[in-house]
Amino acid sequence: MYKTIQNIFTKYKTDEAGNFSIMFAVSMIALVTGVAAAIEFNSLYSQKETLQRHLDAALLAVVSSGIDKKDDQLEYVKKYIKENSYGIELKTVKIDHLASSEVVLSATIKPDFYFSGVLGIVPSIAADSAAFAGEAEVINSVDLVMVLDTTESMDGAKIIALRQAANTLIDTIPDGGDVQVGIVPFSNYVNVGLNNRNAPWINVDPDYSTVETYNRRTKISGPTCRGSGENVDIRDGVAYTSSGNVCNSYNPAVYGPSTQETRTVDYVWEGCVFSRHAGNRDLHLSDDQYDIYKINGRPRGSCGEALLPLTNKKADMTAHINSLVVDEDTYMPAGIMWGRRVLSSHEPFTGGRKAEGVRQVMLLMTDGQNSMHRWGQSHNSSDANDPQDVELLAKTNEDTHTLCTLAKTDQIEVYSIAFEVNDIVTRNLLKGCASELSMFYDAQNSSQLLKAFEDISGKLSESASVRLTR
Repeated sequence: MYKTIQNIFTKYKTDEAGNFSIMFAVSMIALVTGVAAAIEFNSLYSQKETLQRHLDAALLAVVSSGIDKKDDQLEYVKKYIKENSYGIELKTVKIDHLASSEVVLSATIKPDFYFSGVLGIVPSIAADSAAFAGEAEVINSVDLVMVLDTTESMDGAKIIALRQAANTLIDTIPDGGDVQVGIVPFSNYVNVGLNNRNAPWINVDPDYSTVETYNRRTKISGPTCRGSGENVDIRDGVAYTSSGNVCNSYNPAVYGPSTQETRTVDYVWEGCVFSRHAGNRDLHLSDDQYDIYKINGRPRGSCGEALLPLTNKKADMTAHINSLVVDEDTYMPAGIMWGRRVLSSHEPFTGGRKAEGVRQVMLLMTDGQNSMHRWGQSHNSSDANDPQDVELLAKTNEDTHTLCTLAKTDQIEVYSIAFEVNDIVTRNLLKGCASELSMFYDAQNSSQLLKAFEDISGKLSESASVRLTR
């Protein structure tokens, strides 16, 4: 082609009679028209594919939504495409309900042109999508575990938003249907429930009390403020700036002479468990051999609400969500590990139905970065100024990634939500945890958190009771 064009230009430059000028002009018109037609065809084909993609997504969304009136469905589709199609404007749109339980969505758009408009050609691009609408149950045949961050940074409006969002998902589940939901709240540790104290897979020492001697000082006067201003606190890796006048320096309290006294300290198990660690065997990522290497109970200290094993009773799910409380700092590996255990069909919990072909799904939500590291079986707070702690915290992030990978290897579908997370390392960690990029949500406020849970609910229903047929 290049040689042909070059020859034409050579003849044009050397022709003195002018005849070739006419031939050149005609040839160039034909050549430019052919190139323009090819460009236009490729553009229109690409636009048609884009329209088809958005019609498929919109149809699955509207059928899964439970909306049954045709006019309401049309409004839903128009709004969905407007919000998700990045500039596509529908020229026409129509929904038809067929006797075969199929719903057909058809639409046309006015395409973007490069050349056709100049030539007076104004075509439309048309596409249609069809889906089979199953039974009225929204989510069917699913084992779902929600691994939820309930650390101190979730206090206040955040924990309220989480309860609302989680309950919105639960509301789409048919009561007593073929759906099981487990809930694993996590903070520094996970609470497995006091009822498991004597389970064969756990080792919990008897509760006991001990008498300690300590020096007690009598306070003569308390501290007094000597400076005020903005106060920034770090909780769970999340920075908080207090509002109003805050004292940021004090005259110290004044104490009298100290006296030696005794006090009773109770070591009572509250349901929290350590990571598995036995000698040289590092078992905190493994999910086997509980008969040999048991999980040790943490003898003192709280860790939030107990986990809920898989259940199909909506009342239990809702009650558990509404009772979520905040406590301590973030150690994500504990939450993910116990999420896997809840979905398993072997001890510690045996309710998982993977062997029966049931879909297994994990939803992981956190609002902050990992702020604790593992030391043996314990989880300790990390000091950003301590090089060893920084190294161990990096290992915590590595373990988080490994556990997400193991979950996906177990054929668990993993959704992840970053709730007002500003740390880029944590956002990327959560993004990598998700089974697909579309299964990661970066929720920057409470309304986006609610939207994320609603979207996940819709995706669970898509492959359960709704499917595209063409």
